[in-house]
Amino acid sequence: VATILNAKGKATDVSNIKMISNNWSDKYIKYAMNDGLITEKIVYKKSDVSGDLKALKDKGVFIRDIPITREEVATLIYRAFNLSSTSNDTTKKPVDFLDRALIDSNRLTHVDAVSKEGIMIGDESGMFNPQASLTRAEFAQILKNCEDKLLGDLRLTKRSGFIDTVNGSGFELTDDNGNTIEVNCAGRDIPVIRNNTLSGISSLRAS
Repeated sequence: VATILNAKGKATDVSNIKMISNNWSDKYIKYAMNDGLITEKIVYKKSDVSGDLKALKDKGVFIRDIPITREEVATLIYRAFNLSSTSNDTTKKPVDFLDRALIDSNRLTHVDAVSKEGIMIGDESGMFNPQASLTRAEFAQILKNCEDKLLGDLRLTKRSGFIDTVNGSGFELTDDNGNTIEVNCAGRDIPVIRNNTLSGISSLRAS
């Protein structure tokens, strides 16, 4: 939940939420509840509850310290990017997963939508594995697959090209269409990966 909200540029809005809780994640969860990203309304730790965890979750309990499942991630992505309003492209088809029958019926629309958009396409054997948890690397790839939607939400445009000049405040590049674009960093540094090393704007070089 926190990663999606941060990716969507909501970190400042989240930090402004007034809460008594000292748990860092609770502000994110509260924001997500208010924003409709999640439908649960009560937050617990796993140690605070007993019995059938799924039944509790179905009743509106958010249990912050249990692994999220792949089908739950599909629901978060579906809601975060309002995929229901962008799923009318008839050229895109959802993946017909071999384990489709194992997907929660309440989340099937969400899984279909994220697979249709190429955000979550399952494994090499054609399985979605709805109840499996996922690694940070897998979730990073999911967000990478959401890149165009994230940029749209942030009102950013993706450009690629070759760097022509670099100065103290930014750089100029020639894009794929031959246009010269000036990027002014306004005194802020930017992350640059060069030769597999993370650094800043000082490591940029003209092509």
